[in-house]
Amino acid sequence: MPGTIIIAPDSFKGSLTSSEVAQAIYEGIMDVRPDCKTRTICMSDGGDGMIRALEGCIQAEKVCLHVHGPIGRTVEASYLIADGTAIIEMAQASGLTCIEVSERNPLKTSTYGTGEIILHALGRGCRRFIIGLGGSATNDAGCGMMEALGCRFFTPEGKEITGCNGESLISIASMDTTEMDRRLAGCSFTAACDVDAVFTGPEGAVQVFAAQKGADASMMNELEKGMKSYESVILKQYGTRLSEIKGSGAAGGMGGCLHTFFNAEMHKGADLILEMTGFSEALKQADLVITGEGRIDRQTFMGKAPSEIAARAASEGTPAIAIGGIVENGIEESHRKSFKAILPICPRPASEEELSEAMNPETAKRNIRRTIATYLADKSI
Repeated sequence: MPGTIIIAPDSFKGSLTSSEVAQAIYEGIMDVRPDCKTRTICMSDGGDGMIRALEGCIQAEKVCLHVHGPIGRTVEASYLIADGTAIIEMAQASGLTCIEVSERNPLKTSTYGTGEIILHALGRGCRRFIIGLGGSATNDAGCGMMEALGCRFFTPEGKEITGCNGESLISIASMDTTEMDRRLAGCSFTAACDVDAVFTGPEGAVQVFAAQKGADASMMNELEKGMKSYESVILKQYGTRLSEIKGSGAAGGMGGCLHTFFNAEMHKGADLILEMTGFSEALKQADLVITGEGRIDRQTFMGKAPSEIAARAASEGTPAIAIGGIVENGIEESHRKSFKAILPICPRPASEEELSEAMNPETAKRNIRRTIATYLADKSI
């Protein structure tokens, strides 16, 4: 009897989108098991790639627009509308991919463009919002987004602060939401993220993520002071203790902003995507699940898409395998209960030159296809 395989990978960041990974897996299956049935469900944790992952799996309208990017330059962004719900990936407007590496500076970047997307969706009649947090270039605690929505920020002397970004936080003494778009009062928000980072401290937004956004030690010190100052303003004005809320530090404090001002529900991005794409129903008919991501390491098993998929597959008694561009040494042995196999697509250990070549999209596709074909060639499912 031919088997049924679910193909559900995340992207290989810096190399392939989730749909490109899925296509390479499919080709590897067909090379040796053309009798198999397959179903593709592209994955995302809520960061960059969420829109691409969902648009092929759900009935939704894709809306394109131009907004202000992280450093104010106009960028093209898109979001989805599905049954009155706007599905927004903040990385589209406020992400690292919107700027050059040399332009990364979380003191200067802003989430203003994400607010512009929300305004556009309000104009299209959306009153429910799913905001994917991840891949951001920002650490402004969502103040840029709030400014775009009509919130006003003030210094201790009562001077209004405009052009909010990471370095603005230290100056904020109060905020006024009375002039925010009135349509927001009837809206509900869900934040999709894959991290539990809190607002400040050793496990906070700055200490965990600011370096990858371009911050050096001096910048991080300034950002942390600003976040702590703004955190105290939030506590005083709204009574919210962001240091106690998991996910409040996601996307440079955007999680805390959505929770404070919109009472957003915080959900794991992978769980949301799995629910929206009907993964659980598809799993009941599956004999094997193939997932993966660019790097499989300890972080993979802290709520990222492959580990969530493995957990659901295990609950149905369905075997799962994972492929990775890079697989951390020893990870297969310590997670044998999660996956039947964890397969690296390039040799280990690999030189810098080999890794660079492996990141080439066409090389990565060939390696994925070969790895899957080799694994399935002598397996029965």
